[in-house]
Amino acid sequence: MHSILRSIAKLTGLLGLYPPAHPVVEQIISEAIENISTYLSLHPELTVGIVEHRLVVEDMPVEDCGVIEMELMNSMEKAGIGSVTIRHGVS
Repeated sequence: MHSILRSIAKLTGLLGLYPPAHPVVEQIISEAIENISTYLSLHPELTVGIVEHRLVVEDMPVEDCGVIEMELMNSMEKAGIGSVTIRHGVS
């Protein structure tokens, strides 16, 4: 699960610095897609959200948030995003 959060968080941070076609961004996009695809091969969906300034994945709080995960949470809060759900089979 942490690999998914870290790749999404890195992607969020890099998109503020580089265009989507930048090689570093493309690499992180590939990582994120691979991590999410692996998870979705075993589960119907993945939900990441914020509850009371805590990162929550699939209704479970993430207890050991690192700097990258905190940046993801802060970006989501800043954008007014309460949660994101990714479903298997949706592209």
